Amino acid sequence: MKKLIIILCIFVLFGCSQKLKKADAIDNVTDIIITIDNLTNTSASLYIEEGGYTGCGISEWFRIDILKDDGWYELNYIQDDVSFEDTFWYSSAGEEHMNCDWEDMYGELSSGTYRLVKEVYITEDEREYIYVEFNI
Repeated sequence: MKKLIIILCIFVLFGCSQKLKKADAIDNVTDIIITIDNLTNTSASLYIEEGGYTGCGISEWFRIDILKDDGWYELNYIQDDVSFEDTFWYSSAGEEHMNCDWEDMYGELSSGTYRLVKEVYITEDEREYIYVEFNI
């Protein structure tokens, strides 16, 4: 019985925690500006100005990274069945507004420094990432 309790304690302390994955370095596309508005700990509104890339495709996909002492780390999803619509926005005006709700993906974010990473298609074959940093 004692061994069972010890094994359960080890499982709870070490087996249940998921390690964060170190995020890849991202060079923000300089001609595309992303700003954040209406920020809460579960969602935000984004405003994306496409600069010289008018008409680029902006996917619905996004992820959130957290800043730790030694760099950026991708947050883990709180559920396994996270998916995104295969939707892209093409803006002839060179700007786009969109909402990102991450409550089902990440839950409520606690205090810290984060960045929201978006995927942008400059052309059909050229994909880049943009991000905006924010604090909760």
